[in-house]
Amino acid sequence: MSDDNTFNHERWVRRQSALAEFGRQALMVDDLDALLHEAVVLAAQGLDIGRAKVMQRVADGEALLMRAGVGWKPGLVGKLVIDAGSKSSGGFTLKTGKPVIADDIESESRFDVPPFLREHGIRSLVNVIIQGKGVPFGVLEVDSDELRSFNQEDVDFLQGYANVLAAAIDRHDTHDALTRLAEERAVLLRELQHRVKNNLQIITSLLNMQIRRVGGGPVEGQLRIIGSRVETLRVVHDSLFEAENVNRINLPRYLKALCESLLSFHGARAEDVTLAFAAEEADAAMDTTVPLGLLINEFIVNSLQHAFGGGSGEVSLMLERVTSDRGRLILKDDGPGFDRTKASRVGTGLQIMDVLASQMGGKLTWDGESHLKGEGARVILDMPLV
Repeated sequence: MSDDNTFNHERWVRRQSALAEFGRQALMVDDLDALLHEAVVLAAQGLDIGRAKVMQRVADGEALLMRAGVGWKPGLVGKLVIDAGSKSSGGFTLKTGKPVIADDIESESRFDVPPFLREHGIRSLVNVIIQGKGVPFGVLEVDSDELRSFNQEDVDFLQGYANVLAAAIDRHDTHDALTRLAEERAVLLRELQHRVKNNLQIITSLLNMQIRRVGGGPVEGQLRIIGSRVETLRVVHDSLFEAENVNRINLPRYLKALCESLLSFHGARAEDVTLAFAAEEADAAMDTTVPLGLLINEFIVNSLQHAFGGGSGEVSLMLERVTSDRGRLILKDDGPGFDRTKASRVGTGLQIMDVLASQMGGKLTWDGESHLKGEGARVILDMPLV
């Protein structure tokens, strides 16, 4: 029987250094199985013994599973299950919450020795509980095939590893719980977006029915303005539903779908109005895409009402990236244009555009001389990108 009860300062420093490094890894590694394996390897090395294991509490505490191990026959790790009652040292530790030191398992009366320990010729063992915030995770145990007299220093060393493991397991469980919660909320968010999109589609259809029933006049015009705004929100939510990340909406796809949908919504008024579209690849956040869509809607509605006189025409949209986080959107029509300071064309819709530009953190600039050059209405929006 070896006697290792004498305090050895060099050994103590070596153990503390290894424990500190393991603690650092525990903060960085998300793979729990890899961390458990590292713990049993370092625990065995720290006690100069060839075998160690983590026995995890399973089946509501009725059994113990060898979750990690080193030095054991192939096929045991991840598969061996033993009784967590009086049939094992691990079960005794879970029951009492105290470390077990068995210098000679042949003379042990506190618990039975599982057959697999005898098959490996185990003579001595020491284990400690892995206890986090909730129920114990299991036990960390080192097993020797030689008689060994373990001391309090050995127990404290093992308990240090077990405590770091317990903290890492708690962190892992918390991370898993938060991930599941985030996934559940993502599903709920997508379901909400889907329902909002469908509800907006229903509202748009009802407005279309009302427009056909009115059959012209100023009431129809007002209903079309309201309907196009609702349609804009529907396209926004359609884009959100299709996006992998709701904070990054692809602008070229979103803007083209929006413009085409708005022109289609206005039906006969837009039959002879074509869309000229060019957009560089760029993304925008949801807080940008909603006011941006409403701003574009106001411009298109204004063009359809005033620029073409019921005839043919063209609305153009061009988006270009200026910097990594800023873009330039240019909206034009080929109507007669107008002097924004004088023309009666300047109504509520164009005033709303200024408010929407400010809301998204952008700046709206009208070309004040476009009407003099016969170039139609032209406005430039400096806007944020992501």
